[in-house]
Amino acid sequence: ISIYGAELFLTFSSSAIFPPGALTGPGNVRSQRENNAIVKLAKRFGVEFDPRTKLEVINELRRQGIDAVPNVFPRKLFGEQNDVPPKSAIRVNGAEVLPLGGISNKITVLCNENGAYVTYASDEHGFHNPPGIWSLDHIDVAAVGDSFAHGACVPSDRNFVGLIRKHYPATLNLGAAGNGPLLVLASLKEYLPRVTPKIVLWFYFEGNDLGELSRELESPLLMAYTKGDFNQDLLDRQSDIDQALKQYLQEEERLEIKSQETARQKDKMMTVDTVKNIIKLSAVRQKLGLVDRGPILDEDAETTAGVRELDMLRDILLEAKASVESWNGQLYFVYLPEWDRYARPQLARKDRESVLRLVESLNILAIDLHPTFQAQADPLSLFPFRRFGHYNEEGHRLVAETVQQFLSVKSRLAQSDSRS
Repeated sequence: ISIYGAELFLTFSSSAIFPPGALTGPGNVRSQRENNAIVKLAKRFGVEFDPRTKLEVINELRRQGIDAVPNVFPRKLFGEQNDVPPKSAIRVNGAEVLPLGGISNKITVLCNENGAYVTYASDEHGFHNPPGIWSLDHIDVAAVGDSFAHGACVPSDRNFVGLIRKHYPATLNLGAAGNGPLLVLASLKEYLPRVTPKIVLWFYFEGNDLGELSRELESPLLMAYTKGDFNQDLLDRQSDIDQALKQYLQEEERLEIKSQETARQKDKMMTVDTVKNIIKLSAVRQKLGLVDRGPILDEDAETTAGVRELDMLRDILLEAKASVESWNGQLYFVYLPEWDRYARPQLARKDRESVLRLVESLNILAIDLHPTFQAQADPLSLFPFRRFGHYNEEGHRLVAETVQQFLSVKSRLAQSDSRS
């Protein structure tokens, strides 16, 4: 009885279903069992978790008369194609186009990691900004980066770009989920030369930016951004982009419905398989090391960037710096730490110092968030339910405060230099 009790506990505990590093992703289709585990975990933190899929949320908004859409992942537009080299899934007048934002002026459903789905009204070019931002006579601060800059997964006025905007109202956000360094450079060169912001904040996430760069390097279109003044003229093609993205998302929704049906079938199969595994005491045997877990992977293999990626990051940052300085702007590099650095330090990125040294060698000032996070009594409390994910509201607040303090110091120093 005791042994089977242990088996039941190991089989159905949320920690078994979601081991460290595998809580939930923004928009993935989960099984009913996984949903139940998330809801149970959230309740331990006093949070009611919305277990619906992104498509279910969108359909409910549409029933209410709201024309809602999901956020668009620029990386996904070419990342899931089988073409070698990869090409964008979007065509405008028969030519390949890679949009870097979403559909303009739409209620956009982003993600849910903290209990409730984050939605926002996209701006005139499909980014996560308040309406009218593009018609301002000047832009003080521009943010570029991946899903962290995009705002995953906290409300618009509580993500770190939104909080920075409270101090610098003319702040433009070009962050998009899934962006690696080449996509970030593409966003910078497509949109910022027109608005010439005084400050550009490059938000770099150590957890996957260099890994995503490996795939981006295979795209001739993206590589073109590393040389000269290449751009796709996306600013002036938004209506065509909107139409192409709407057609693309219609097909994606069809595939999502099919994926949900597959997940439901999997749930039924898992029920039978789970009973069989319980009878065989599979969880207990695995816990005791009596089951072969397969080959042991080299933990350093995916936590250290190769020479090619670091060399390419150097070229990308040099190109970004030159672009920003061409309109007398200032580029700052913001280093965002990953969950593993505090939960499983042995699995954290091993190339942190190499990246920061590279940035310093380029005379780009860095704002390193790791010391700020590490100084907290409980750094894991900055992540959803202390598990792997984007930062929660407290984490976003710390990022915003650290960046604002840095910018304030730089501003005072600049004023002092001008007076002297």
